[in-house]
Amino acid sequence: MTADTTTDLLTKLKATKRLPSPPGTALKVLELTRRDDVEVWEIADVIMSDPALAGRVLKFSNSSIVGSGRDVTSVRDAVLLLGLRSVKLTVLGFSLVSPDFSTRCPGFELKRFWSDSFLTAMIARYVAANMMKLDREEAFTAGLMARIGQLALAQGLPEEYGRVLGEADDGIALLDTERRILGVDHIEFGGKLLADWELPDRLVSTIACLGNVPEAPEGVQDLARVVDVAVKLSPVFSADQSPSPDEQAAARQVVEHDLGLSPEAWKPIAEQVLAESVEVAGLFDVQLGSQTEAFDLYTEAQERATHVGMVAQIERTQAVERNKELLHKASTDALTGVANRAKFDERMAEMIAGVRRGHGHAALLILDIDHFKKFND
Repeated sequence: MTADTTTDLLTKLKATKRLPSPPGTALKVLELTRRDDVEVWEIADVIMSDPALAGRVLKFSNSSIVGSGRDVTSVRDAVLLLGLRSVKLTVLGFSLVSPDFSTRCPGFELKRFWSDSFLTAMIARYVAANMMKLDREEAFTAGLMARIGQLALAQGLPEEYGRVLGEADDGIALLDTERRILGVDHIEFGGKLLADWELPDRLVSTIACLGNVPEAPEGVQDLARVVDVAVKLSPVFSADQSPSPDEQAAARQVVEHDLGLSPEAWKPIAEQVLAESVEVAGLFDVQLGSQTEAFDLYTEAQERATHVGMVAQIERTQAVERNKELLHKASTDALTGVANRAKFDERMAEMIAGVRRGHGHAALLILDIDHFKKFND
């Protein structure tokens, strides 16, 4: 689908009022922060006009991941502590996770969507701050919006997107299925939607190029790479289901090659990300499920290798037993169970060789049964 066609679809769905839109409080904060002469009290007053948002901002400012070391008791103090840039991004993030966003799309689970989006945001936040030295709140907000196109398409085209999800559940790539059925994928549509919301250009460009990070505009490639990494790692932290084999392979590729981490170095990072996610999820009213640890990409692989080794050992043991059984059958008379002529010749050769080497003595006793034909008959 061309850019013009995507814009036409956005315009059409907006006219039907079937698309999500950011809450007014968030838009007011964004508008204020664009001014060079904005005062802290102006930002604080807008936030305080929304009691639920004000409470979230205060809780966030006092959380361990902000780490202020002091009690923040007023929204103005929170704005001063976080800074205008972080306040803008934090408020936007809090506002996006809204119960007003809903959909009747079959197969689209809103709870899981927000859980996955939140985990993506928390992973992006950690990677940005600890590995890329980027703005962690900007990375969080970008991660939270990485899948916003899915929500928009599910809400705007519920029946059609239900078909997309049905085919994707059968193992067909989601982006390819979106393009084939809808003519547009959720990354492209999400970028257009965020631009229409007049969000900061840097966030819009980051989301719009997630499907092709190397082609991202200069200046946003690092942020786009962080969010792309977070999208691929988020299934590792999902409580709804274990990652698929393809998702596991993609996550291991990210850990080892994009982040350059060993299995030993990855484990404590995964534990820290999950711990921070559980703490902050309550501020966003996001339910992460009951997981107590992230899916261990490497334990699973080691267990598989151990299983393969055990299977190989069992097969070798079974082969040895089969060989013993075949050897027994080849040297034994099936009717009487007595050693046959081949076994007799083999044993005689062993005995004679032993005597010749001085290993004791040997004697051979031959018995003849009269009228043996009668026994045979």
